[in-house]
Amino acid sequence: MASTKPVYFSTYVLVYAHTLVCALEAKGLKSNEKIKMLITVDCRSRLSPPLPKNYIGNCVSSFDTVMEGEDLMKENGVAYVAKRLTEMIKGLDNRSVLEGAKERLPYKDSEPNTRQVRSVGTNRFGMYGADFGWGKPSKVEVTTIDRFGSFSIMESKDESGGVEVGVVFKEHEMKIFGSLFTRVKISQFRC
Repeated sequence: MASTKPVYFSTYVLVYAHTLVCALEAKGLKSNEKIKMLITVDCRSRLSPPLPKNYIGNCVSSFDTVMEGEDLMKENGVAYVAKRLTEMIKGLDNRSVLEGAKERLPYKDSEPNTRQVRSVGTNRFGMYGADFGWGKPSKVEVTTIDRFGSFSIMESKDESGGVEVGVVFKEHEMKIFGSLFTRVKISQFRC
């Protein structure tokens, strides 16, 4: 009997995968659709030599992978997305993160019959810890997620290790999304 090595998924990857699958299902995903999953990567620590932690400028790049809608609609769709996203992130270690960056921007390069979905932010940025002299924010919202089928991920203000997810949907889509998002099956996380 062959033993299987456990797969580690970060909090970001699990939240991204679960949110993506629920969002696409709420918006009426079809099995014959292609989905282009995009992430923005903070490149500061991935450069050689890395930029200092107090660097304030913009040093991000985008990365993507394309998946088939039917793979996301299966019972293990969340695990499938989590595995693909983890592979994409691990692949960043094997290349120069800025290699090909000019060709990957702007985000408007869509293929026909391909739905693009982006994630904005991460649960590691520490947005609620930012203080520009006015005190720490009481609520952080990403206002641009309504334009591109995006959703936001950030750390929870109230819970250590918690995550806040931001989405913008039409009312009927929000009802579907809410019912799907809160109904998590353990089987969704098996690869």
